[in-house]
Amino acid sequence: MKLLLRTRLKEVLLLVTPSGDFLPVEGTLTGRTLRFDGFTLTAEPAAATVGLAPFVELGGGLVLLEKGAPFLALKKLGRFPLASLLELVKQLYGEELAENLFLEATLGPFGAKPDEEALKRAGAFFKKAGLFFTRVVGFKYRKERFYEKGELKVREGDRVYALWEHDNPADPSAVAVYHASGEKLGYVRRSYAPFLKELLKSKLFLEGRVTAVFEREQPDEQIFVVLKLKA
Repeated sequence: MKLLLRTRLKEVLLLVTPSGDFLPVEGTLTGRTLRFDGFTLTAEPAAATVGLAPFVELGGGLVLLEKGAPFLALKKLGRFPLASLLELVKQLYGEELAENLFLEATLGPFGAKPDEEALKRAGAFFKKAGLFFTRVVGFKYRKERFYEKGELKVREGDRVYALWEHDNPADPSAVAVYHASGEKLGYVRRSYAPFLKELLKSKLFLEGRVTAVFEREQPDEQIFVVLKLKA
């Protein structure tokens, strides 16, 4: 079975295997189209060999990735083999974002204790990457500071700064994320902090912006930012 997946930014034709895995292939497709928020799926007229539901999740995951929310994207994409996902993301969005997603899968709560390869790849990523997409944790303890008359004042595009808290008694590698208002939003997740700390030893700060805000998610999954790793 073949499926044509279109987001607002990208288009890809997928060959779906009997096991439910997929391979990007060349070409286009005409058929019946399902329309969702942010993406469409076009399916062959022939009878499907697997259900379409997983590929609705795939489309939704890619939309979240385009919004700069790899953590939420993986919550939708986790049913697919990681190797297939990384190859698809690399083809559509480039190697850097694919590596960012790999880190989310292996250094984040989705993965077990990171193995040597994952740590090595993480070190290489933070040395050469230009951008790093991540969520802000600890926002649940500070969110009331960002509400005014019941409305969240953090917006997509707001400027943020990442600062190393070298004197943090709980974690000397802690990297805090500050909103342009001067209030602390929260922190970069602990598994990433040591890598960012090494960068911040030679920089005063890392500048970035809010890429997405999801008010309906739990607080530690509401605020996503991108940090500029290179000047």
